[in-house]
Amino acid sequence: RTVKVVVAKKRGTIFDRNGSKLAISSPVKSCYICPVELISNSEGVAMVLSKYLGVSKEKILQAALKKSKFVWIKRAIPTETANEIQKLGLPGVYFKNEFKRVYPYGSMASNLLGCVGQDKSGSLDNKGLEGTELIFDTYMRGVSGVIKKQFESKSMTNVKSWDIDSRYFGGISIHLTIDDIIQSIAEKEVDDIAKVYKPKSAFIIV
Repeated sequence: RTVKVVVAKKRGTIFDRNGSKLAISSPVKSCYICPVELISNSEGVAMVLSKYLGVSKEKILQAALKKSKFVWIKRAIPTETANEIQKLGLPGVYFKNEFKRVYPYGSMASNLLGCVGQDKSGSLDNKGLEGTELIFDTYMRGVSGVIKKQFESKSMTNVKSWDIDSRYFGGISIHLTIDDIIQSIAEKEVDDIAKVYKPKSAFIIV
């Protein structure tokens, strides 16, 4: 039997003029269940997942009733939490490697950088919605990666636990002309001016 596995795409990084990272894609794991494998122990699994993931037990039990082989429980889980759950060997519980967009400098240059959301395929944080993320979205989102593997056994269980390196399907990185230090100073000065003088608008041109 041949199995196709879609690989998560790593979005390109946004750098300032000196190479400081303004927007990066950090690897995370997302939890999903295979309802058909939970028939005998859905109550126990729901109780454990609720404790670790902060998702209500009732919501997980409702997901376990769906006639599907794939139902999301929670996206973007810290790697440490995912590892703890995996050690328990819960039946029908699996994890998929994804990437979450992170802005190391917080709100600095947020209007310029923009933001992201889920794309049509459901990939986490890989669709540009505003700013630079939107303007260069075509280049930064990367290409879809599909890996094929053949198995002699009829069992597909081990396929779901694959830990595939997604770096090779990443997008192009963008280098801006702004300087993170100058930008942060300018934004602070504008904030101070607004607090003291309460103008209708204020600009700082470097």
